[in-house]
Parts: sequence; C-alpha cells; structure tokens
Amino acid sequence: NLAPTNPLALLNLQDNSSNVKRLISNAKLDYKLHFLPAVVATLNVGYDVSDSEGSNVVSDLMPTSSPEFNGALNEYTGKNTNKLLDFYLNYTNENQDTHALSTMAGYSYQKFSYENNSVNTEYYKTLDPLVEQNDGSSNSVLMSFFGRANYSYKDKYLLTATVRADASSKLNPDDRWGIFPSVALGWNISNENFMINSKVINNLKLRLGYGQVGNVNGLGDYKFLTRYTGSTSTAYYQFGNSFYQTYRPEPINPDLRWEVGQTLNVGMDYTMFNSKLTGSVNVYKKTTKDLI
Repeated sequence: NLAPTNPLALLNLQDNSSNVKRLISNAKLDYKLHFLPAVVATLNVGYDVSDSEGSNVVSDLMPTSSPEFNGALNEYTGKNTNKLLDFYLNYTNENQDTHALSTMAGYSYQKFSYENNSVNTEYYKTLDPLVEQNDGSSNSVLMSFFGRANYSYKDKYLLTATVRADASSKLNPDDRWGIFPSVALGWNISNENFMINSKVINNLKLRLGYGQVGNVNGLGDYKFLTRYTGSTSTAYYQFGNSFYQTYRPEPINPDLRWEVGQTLNVGMDYTMFNSKLTGSVNVYKKTTKDLI
C-alpha cells in the first residue's frame, strides 16, 4: 500500500476523459432619466454556467495491493453556476466651475452554486463490487449595498467617501453583515495661486486615505452548520462480504466572521520640468483582522 504505482501503468492502463461546456454572458444597460438628466441608471447582469461529465476506466492489469482487483470505473458529473445582478444610480453636478460633485448608490447580488456527483466502482474477482458514491451541492450568496461621493472645490481640494454593506451566506446570521467605509483627501497644490507660475513643478498633489475591505474568499460554505461527509473506500464498514459507506460530522465554527483589511495611505504625485519627470511616492500601513 505504501509503494508508488508504476508511472507507465498510470499512463497506459487507465483512460480518463471529460467534456466541459461553458457559457459566459453579460449585458449592461444605461438609461439617462429624462426628468433628471444628471442621473444615469445602470443595470448589469451576468450569467456564467459550466457543465462537465467524464469517466475514468482502470484496467484490471493495474498493479494494486489486492490480488482480487479486477478493474475500476469512476463516472462523474458537475455543474457550476455564477449569477450576478448590479443596479446603481450615478449623479453628476453639471456646474463644475467651482463645486464639482458626483455621487453613486447601488445594489449588488451574486449567487454561486455547484452540484457534483460521482460513482466509483471497484471490481473484484471473487468479492462483491465496492461502490463509493459522492454527491455534493451547495449555494452561497453575496449581497451588497454601496455608495460613493466625490467632491472637488476648484479642483484644489478633493474628497472621496465610500461605504459598502456586505452580507454573505457563508457566515451565521448574527455575523452575516459587515460595513466597510473609506475616505480619501486630496490637495492639488499646483492649482494654488502661489504655484501656478512655477516653471519647475507642473503638477503636485498630496493624498491621504483610509479604508476597510471585507473578505470571505477561501471560506467554505456553511461552516457554521453541522455537515456530514462520507467515508472513503478504505474506511468502509464490513458486513460479511459487503462493505458500506459511513458518514461523519464535520467540525463547526459558529464564530466565523468577516476578515477585515484596514489600510492607511499617504501619497504624493508630481510632474516636473515640462513633464519630463513624473512619479509618485506612497507610504501605507495595512492591518488585517480575523484572518480566514
């Protein structure tokens, strides 16, 4: 059982083939409100689906630890679906000589689902076939509300503020929602009166920002609920000459919550000597809490 299988046998004594069909589609619609021409409504929908099927046929000549081995057949199917809906409104202030303002507010819904089925049958010369069936399916949803505001005064003083409220079905209902704000300040020093006539500095901007972002990537579905996993073919329970699959509960964690990344950033952008020299300098500190 501990010896590696002959690599040439792995290549020549099994036939593993599969077929995958996938459709990726997206549609976006923008509509300018007639009674409010400064407001544009945007609807974005996406649909990504893939279907797969395949089989792995193992010859009875495949070297194994059992002299009774008489070949194996593994058949599997799978379906993965990703649905997306975004809807948001954009407002832009038309008078931008002194005060420029743009705002955005929206809603997003994304659903991930998969369904996998496999049947693995091992045949033996004098024993009953050993059949291992694994069926798995799951759904997860990410729902978000978000907003953003940009304000500029004479293109000298800039303010950007955003906020997101995200909910993930991967977390228990008490910790499902997370609110993640951010704010950024900018100062275009080159637009000040004392810098307009500078022959050395063409553009100089200072930036200060702080923001939070939530993450549940890498976290499995419904880890806060009890789930049952079927045993592998080497851990079946034997009654006579027949073997039966058992099921065991997986560990749970009801205290799972959003992983939160916090970033503080200070930066400077500059252009000098008739745009012959450009660059930026950034200093930031990022802290991540409740790592997944």
